[in-house]
Amino acid sequence: MRILKYRYKGGRLTNHQQGSAASAAKFFTERQIIMKKVISIIISILLIAALAAPAVFAAGEQKTHNYDDYINYRDPLANTYRRLTEDKKLKAVYFGGSVTAGYGSSNAGLYSWQSLSSAWLKSNFPEANISVVNTAIGESGTYLGTYRLEQDVIAQNPDLLFIEYAINDKYKGSSKEQAALQYETIVREVRSALPNCDIVTLLVTDKTASELLPELYPTAAGHEMIAEAYNIPTVNVGAALIASMSDKSAEWDTYFTDTVHPTDAGYKKYYDCLEEFLYNSLICEDLSSADVGHNMPEIQSEHLLDGNRMSLMGERMQDYLVSADGFTYSDQLYYGPAATPHMGYYTCPKGTAGEITFSFEGTELAIWTNFYNGSTVDISVDGGEASRVTCDRHAPTTLVSKLESRVHTVKIKPVTFGDDTTEMKIGAIFFRDETKQPLGKGTAVKELITVDPVKVGDTSVTLNFGETGSKDWFVITRKGGTYSQRLGKSGHDYDYCVAGGSVTHELNDPITAGEYEVILLLNDGYTEGGRFGFTVGDGQSAPILNRETYYSSERIEVNWAKVPSSVGWAAVYPKDYTDKYKYCDYISRGDASFPSGQSGRYNGYTWPLETGDYTAVFYDGSGYTVNCTVDFSVIGTSVTVTPKEMYVGHSESVTIEISSGGLAANAYHRVRLYKAKSGFGTGNTGFGNAGINFSNDNLIGDATGFTTDANGGATVTQTLHQKITDPGVYGYAIMDSTWDTKAIAFIEIKDAARVSISRTSVPLGANIPLALKVTAGDGGLEANKKYTIRLYKGWNGTTGFGSGGVNFGGGEKGQATVKTDANGAFTALLISHVNGITEPGNYAYCIMDEEWNTIARAFFDVTAATDPFPEDAPSVKLDKNTVILGSSEQLTFSVANSAELGLIVGKKYNVRLMRTKDDFGVNDSGFGESGLNFSSILGEGAGITLDENGSGSASQSIHSELITEPGVYAYVLMDGWSTVARVFFEVKKAPGDVNGDGAADIRDLIHLKKMYAGIIEKTDAGDINGDGNLDATDLAELKKILLLK
Repeated sequence: MRILKYRYKGGRLTNHQQGSAASAAKFFTERQIIMKKVISIIISILLIAALAAPAVFAAGEQKTHNYDDYINYRDPLANTYRRLTEDKKLKAVYFGGSVTAGYGSSNAGLYSWQSLSSAWLKSNFPEANISVVNTAIGESGTYLGTYRLEQDVIAQNPDLLFIEYAINDKYKGSSKEQAALQYETIVREVRSALPNCDIVTLLVTDKTASELLPELYPTAAGHEMIAEAYNIPTVNVGAALIASMSDKSAEWDTYFTDTVHPTDAGYKKYYDCLEEFLYNSLICEDLSSADVGHNMPEIQSEHLLDGNRMSLMGERMQDYLVSADGFTYSDQLYYGPAATPHMGYYTCPKGTAGEITFSFEGTELAIWTNFYNGSTVDISVDGGEASRVTCDRHAPTTLVSKLESRVHTVKIKPVTFGDDTTEMKIGAIFFRDETKQPLGKGTAVKELITVDPVKVGDTSVTLNFGETGSKDWFVITRKGGTYSQRLGKSGHDYDYCVAGGSVTHELNDPITAGEYEVILLLNDGYTEGGRFGFTVGDGQSAPILNRETYYSSERIEVNWAKVPSSVGWAAVYPKDYTDKYKYCDYISRGDASFPSGQSGRYNGYTWPLETGDYTAVFYDGSGYTVNCTVDFSVIGTSVTVTPKEMYVGHSESVTIEISSGGLAANAYHRVRLYKAKSGFGTGNTGFGNAGINFSNDNLIGDATGFTTDANGGATVTQTLHQKITDPGVYGYAIMDSTWDTKAIAFIEIKDAARVSISRTSVPLGANIPLALKVTAGDGGLEANKKYTIRLYKGWNGTTGFGSGGVNFGGGEKGQATVKTDANGAFTALLISHVNGITEPGNYAYCIMDEEWNTIARAFFDVTAATDPFPEDAPSVKLDKNTVILGSSEQLTFSVANSAELGLIVGKKYNVRLMRTKDDFGVNDSGFGESGLNFSSILGEGAGITLDENGSGSASQSIHSELITEPGVYAYVLMDGWSTVARVFFEVKKAPGDVNGDGAADIRDLIHLKKMYAGIIEKTDAGDINGDGNLDATDLAELKKILLLK
């Protein structure tokens, strides 16, 4: 391709030269725009093709080395590998700014580096259930990130975490050291809360940062310093992209939309580098035996952004509100990605003299506000003199710092509202105590506390201290416990440290064998300064349960003499439980054994317990403070159902198997099928009766009963579920002779793709459209693909997928083209049968791909009915099909029975006035868009809202104002700008309007007389009676018209 280039060598341009240069520049700019669009389209097509087919590799594939200079691999992604290949389940969280959110991409859900890497994981590990949460917020850095961390990351419980914040730390003006300590705060808290979570650091670039390469810009260097210390992999995608450019100045606009946000092509470059890291880490390595944990080094920064750090978002701010004058609270969305929205904020409209006051404990307060740079607030601390602060939307804005460590009040008053800011919003307040920040690098925390030897049965522990602070304090817990789970003597369960001295700490109960920790808490606060472990006895817990293995039918006995006296109750959980409120069963102190005697399920688990590993958790008092735990296993009876999932309308049977010992031996059992309660799924199959509302409304019917064998086992096949038409979870309830439910086998009925047609018969020649609908689901059509719908003679086949029952040799009767949506579904309005079918019979609309393969078909009958327009047929019409030009008469546009065509009841549709093509008349009204001149839309009429039958009407009047000449026009029913139907009508001149002024009066009589006398030219307008001549009869006819008028 030849591109013209223009060069100005100096001197003053003439007017002609200026015009030529301007034209050339315009031509060159247009060519650039076209080429960029073409390149973007090509890249998108190639990208989709590359990701379309999953590529599954075996460990040991040859590594690639295209980006070695930009990747530091460090700790392997062992946890990610294990979750993908063994557990078949992975949760990935993306945490960062606008580049992680995909700003600049034409479609962030397809072409950003985040979405491309997510697609790579799903494509290369198709058997794994991979969930992705993108918590990115534009313009945010690690400062806001530390305050968002708990809700947006830790609460998501990720297995793999991508962090991209360095470039926004640069924009926030952070130094290398500040960026490092904020990033370390995030890393350290993730490692503490989620020790197995793999972290990957991404470094992106911008125009100024690229000038420093190969050196890192300062905030990126700070992040890299922490990543190296914590052995976290780093992928410098920004440097990789810049290195790929041969001419950065010329190519910048190809890869970036501005100084920092990539185009689709730029995101693809970012992804290419990250993809090599993922490929080499997860495909080319066998990490099945690698350690999934990560080491926690000493703190690298001078301190962390911590110190009783509090993040109060939304309604939590109300607990610290002192007063609000002019501010009101809204529970609507404040900010955040869809995955982790931040709800609720205080708001003060511009022009309102608002003040809001909060209290907090600490030395520093910041707010998360919508105020941009230029917006200001006045701040008053503890009633003192006000000072002015300029706000930053996503920093967040620090209002006060370096205060005395105590309770303060801060009054906030908005003063200056920046451009386009009509209200001040406060979405969160953040505060912390700088005096209680964790110790920095170089502090020998391991030497701070030592513990004298402790024996089983001791009632106290002696601790020795190094250089601890005068207000540092400690508690003793079991290993992994929190400070609230302390074991000290009731009423005095903590002590203060004595620098250089010793303290004997009294225990509430004699200590048992096991592993314990001393938790050091700093400066009268709750910031941990370190943990110091010690072991009692051989490290094994005393035998609290009578055995380690049980059959599911056995009771689990508890030896309460071995349980500390502070324990008030106990619960049983699956071994890897995460929600303490969801237990299998519970007992109170003194109850001899599990279960408690109450039959049924608790929180979705079964009792008797299914085969597997469990944990008995013993809680202090009546709350949820863990005192100790005991693991055990269950083997034996079970209820299984195969398969657990099937599709609506499928004829597959299910097999329910109850293993020996599950039910009463040699006993007849009834079986009924019910709709399951919300929250219950196939994983809840087992013994008990919870999960079903046993009402007749939920009863599907009686299924096949059975008799158990001599051991109480049985295997039975069921087919009743084949009658189910609504997707959902259902349960086969197994009942004894007294109708007591003993077990439930849950199955899930999924919605398969279905083909349907709105009417199974239409009269021959009737202008009645048919709606052909294909739903999304298993076995359906491809997403975002064009199909051709062709009309053929049929053989009374069954509507659905396949090609049977169609006479393809009988010739095509008509066709239409459709495109499926992102789920493989569509609804098409078809009218080929109206004019394409000339005799009654059975016909089929066939859905075909580009190779003429019939994918699905829908059959209908064309009848020779005497009534071609049945009352229940969908229709559109006007109450009159002609109006007089210039008259004020209205037309009523009505729609009837259109719900079956896929129109949405309760929805309002647009009505527009439009010119028509020359060869269309009033008898061509109906559904569809043919006959319209879309370049000549005259105006917007009154919209129509459809009722529950798909019917509605509205009076139209704009034709009387906007139409200035006779002809055929149409009122068009539209869904947005998609045409649904059109009704044609004719605008005629007024009878007797000879002079063309829109009215018939005495002036027309004078005009006609002049024509008759030959004074003016004779025209067709003078032929009043329409006989083709202009004579005295026309004069007489006009006089009659005027007389009647």
